[in-house]
Amino acid sequence: MIFKQAFRIAFVTFIWKQYKAWIVSTIILLTCILVIGEIHADLLQVWALNKHTSLTSSSLLYKWLAYIGCIAIYCFYHYFRPKKSKAVKNKENLNKIKKELSRLSGDEDPFNAIRSRDKLRSRSDFLLERKDKQE
Repeated sequence: MIFKQAFRIAFVTFIWKQYKAWIVSTIILLTCILVIGEIHADLLQVWALNKHTSLTSSSLLYKWLAYIGCIAIYCFYHYFRPKKSKAVKNKENLNKIKKELSRLSGDEDPFNAIRSRDKLRSRSDFLLERKDKQE
């Protein structure tokens, strides 16, 4: 039961982190469309009560222009929104780590000798080299 809740929370957190911009902008778009529709409905009711229907056609035009404007803003936001790829993020993290490690002196950093090598080899590589030399 506890693992099920933990899995749900982890899944929701992952989805939120991954798609936060899409979720928030979609909620804003739907809210704008709902508000525009309600305002238009209210205007039509007021005009019907006052028997003043001459502005109905222009209000429909403005309503649909507002709908199209909201959808265009939504599309442009997601089209032009800067997207960081995972490779760029990993490269930035790697550069940060390299800067932090470069500040350490040779005595403080036990892996400095390994990091400065051009080619890393294991014991098996050394054994294979010996075998090749013996043959």
